[in-house]
Amino acid sequence: MRRIAIRNPDSPNKVKPRVFDAIIDSGRVFLEVKGGKTSVIVPLDAVLEQIQSADPQLNITKLKSTEL
Repeated sequence: MRRIAIRNPDSPNKVKPRVFDAIIDSGRVFLEVKGGKTSVIVPLDAVLEQIQSADPQLNITKLKSTEL
């Protein structure tokens, strides 16, 4: 399992603020979003499916990777 801090590259701050963590485990990617003292883990595929449903013209299938 690998945990990667995802930061906001567009931030003007010298140290870019952490937005959430990406967790790679057994070839699957999950997003861990922290809110206060709790955190929620969501599969990346579920997030991409919801984005695709909201705007079917987007081609996000190229963002999905089964080989990590």
